[in-house]
Amino acid sequence: IVLWRSKTENNFSEKEMYIMECLKDHIALKLFSLSSSSENISLNDDTKEHVLNEFAGKYTLTKRETDVVTLIFYGKTSEEICNSLYITDSIFRKHLYNIYRKANVTSKIELLNLLNQHYFYSGKSKPPA
Repeated sequence: IVLWRSKTENNFSEKEMYIMECLKDHIALKLFSLSSSSENISLNDDTKEHVLNEFAGKYTLTKRETDVVTLIFYGKTSEEICNSLYITDSIFRKHLYNIYRKANVTSKIELLNLLNQHYFYSGKSKPPA
């Protein structure tokens, strides 16, 4: 998403820039979730499970970390993940920290991109153009 103003308007204020910076990852994650959900529907459950298990093996994820990655892959929010796995937010954040460290990523967007790359390059599909 790109935001711009006409030449006759002032630049964004510092407060507006701060708000946009705070929202950037949330908007990107939601757009990614919306755009990839139609692609995910076309994958059968066995293929999804296979890709997620290969990913977990490659990055030596624990069973619980794999559960978290799976729910992220399916577009669940942090709150939904906590409720589904019966864990607190702090435990969820600890799992997420470990996943990020093992996969060498810093955000859910990077994690989802890595999952998609893993799927595309595992020979199951062609990489996106």
